[in-house]
Amino acid sequence: MKKSLSNLMNLASKTKTTALTTQAILEQARELRKKNQINEAIKLLEETNNHKEDSRIVFLLSHCLLETADYQRIIDLPNIRQHAPRNFAIAHALLASSHNLPACLTGHQPLHHAAYVSMVKDEDDIILWNLVWHYALGFRKFFIINNLSTDATESQIKLFEKICTDTHVFILHDPVIAHFQGRKTTGACRFALSLWPELEWLALVDADEFLCPTQTLHTILASLPKNTEAIVIPKAIYHLTDLSEVNDLFFRRIQYRKPISHTSSKIIVRANLQFSISQGNHAILDLNNQEIKHYTGCPELTYREFPIRSREHFLRKIMNGGKAITEAKQQGFNQVGGTHWETIYKNVYLKEGELGMNHKFASIVAKNSQEITIFDPLPLEAMINYLECPAKEALLTLLHHS
Repeated sequence: MKKSLSNLMNLASKTKTTALTTQAILEQARELRKKNQINEAIKLLEETNNHKEDSRIVFLLSHCLLETADYQRIIDLPNIRQHAPRNFAIAHALLASSHNLPACLTGHQPLHHAAYVSMVKDEDDIILWNLVWHYALGFRKFFIINNLSTDATESQIKLFEKICTDTHVFILHDPVIAHFQGRKTTGACRFALSLWPELEWLALVDADEFLCPTQTLHTILASLPKNTEAIVIPKAIYHLTDLSEVNDLFFRRIQYRKPISHTSSKIIVRANLQFSISQGNHAILDLNNQEIKHYTGCPELTYREFPIRSREHFLRKIMNGGKAITEAKQQGFNQVGGTHWETIYKNVYLKEGELGMNHKFASIVAKNSQEITIFDPLPLEAMINYLECPAKEALLTLLHHS
């Protein structure tokens, strides 16, 4: 009995030592990653994983490999679908997708079993055209959380509803300043399902994001595996490269983008009451707060994002975002996200005011102009021209007078 107890204690001690060693390796790899020593972090994690597979090691390793765009090595990792299903799905999509992103402009059909879900705040320069674009893709149900907008955002949404008369647009007025996007979007999805119980898919779209399918969206959705709970979608991010303030629509001014990547990828989710959306709309969790397993990577579907569109928009975005993140943290919510916006808010806006923000904006634009970019305008005008609906003429008139 004493020998058995001694063996048990030795085993427990070894297990604890291994766990501590693994934790130390994870912390060291995270520190290397923070210092942008990605290859060193990968080497450390691979050596550890080759010695003994650990789900935490595989998860972090797949994140590091995403940053080096080594998608094949992610797919080849043993048990990657079990340990990091979302990273596997995004790697699969990026490995198979075309970097040319030829948008499908014709043949779209009304998506009676899908809804567009969004939370917006002070987006009057883009929201109308975002709604029009997704209308052209087939969406007819729109659930929009309006979070204390002080500009013409709501009137632009109502203008869209007036022009596109075959839509169902539900606007929820949100008076909460704190950045609780995950909770609010989860509630919006459940609310949308109560309004439209026939829904099968919920597209989570920010006002500056445009779904870009290379074939019709109804075809893509119909072809997905039956066990798909979420589609993980990579992005092509557009950057402002000119400081001149031209009075024109954003997609005519901002026409250069970075290559498609995993950065800030988003999801479309299967309509289901038994889930919640993570902060930032990047992942889907079950009721036990565990990430679901059945992601699908779809090479035919990407997002195009326009995160900074003018000096005025940049200033407003930082002010709104900084205040919302601060409020959320004051209420004890630490997994807020938006770290880059919070940093600018605290270190530039609060310390240096509008003058400092002007310098920061100029430095961002200068950096964008130095980076290798791809000329690839969003074909919004062409999309409207291909529409076959009563709204077409009104939208073209509006477009030409903007």
